Amino acid sequence: MTRHTRANLFFVFWFALFSVGCTNKTMENSRKQDLKKVSALNTELGFRYMQEREYDLANKKIEKALAANPKNPEAHNAMGLLKNVLGKPKAAESAFARAIALSDNGPAISNNFGQFLCQQGRYEEGIKHLSLAAMNPLNEDRSIPHLNLGKCHKELFDYKRAEFHLKKSLSFSPKNKNALIELANIMLLQGQLAAATSYFEQFTSSEKHSPLSLWIGYQLAAKREDLDSRDSFRLLLIRLFPDSPESQLIASENLAE
Repeated sequence: MTRHTRANLFFVFWFALFSVGCTNKTMENSRKQDLKKVSALNTELGFRYMQEREYDLANKKIEKALAANPKNPEAHNAMGLLKNVLGKPKAAESAFARAIALSDNGPAISNNFGQFLCQQGRYEEGIKHLSLAAMNPLNEDRSIPHLNLGKCHKELFDYKRAEFHLKKSLSFSPKNKNALIELANIMLLQGQLAAATSYFEQFTSSEKHSPLSLWIGYQLAAKREDLDSRDSFRLLLIRLFPDSPESQLIASENLAE
């Protein structure tokens, strides 16, 4: 074999190895993309099962999503929501924190974590994350974090800031039923009966009652001394939502009379 032939053989062999390396790298990239798709699909299914209150199935799908792609922030976000629903706050916080770290404060995840912290009574921490979600220019629906900011400030008895954020929520989504009834509540707490009645009527014109709306209706009717409406709201609240905090408030008021 001549020197020239050996050189050619070396070149062919090296090129062949390079080609195999490229092929392997392409296959690995393709595999990673497939796993990301599997993770995304199972995360979406996990959210759907949560909405249907099929929590065991939701957990299985989310775990499958995390197994396929442990760095999927939405899967950790979904797990945080699920653990919170199941009454496991430590596991929920751990999942949310991981989601935050992986998403670099994505607006939906910041909103969910902030709402969770407010539910835990950690209002200042919650407000911090909710504010990030509300100010994020990539957030397509700022009405939600502003609504949650309003509710969080209400728990701190800061009704002016609560009012500001709830009105901001309505500016982004004028028919947001939750913002309407929360604003009715805030106005009632501040003694602004006309405004409270206006927001309450906007809510009831298109939405079914909730425990909060029946409680507000009861209070507004009582202040108008409309005893028939007051008693109707009271009976509806006790019959439809007997275990709600608002129903317990009604019961305590009746005992005090």
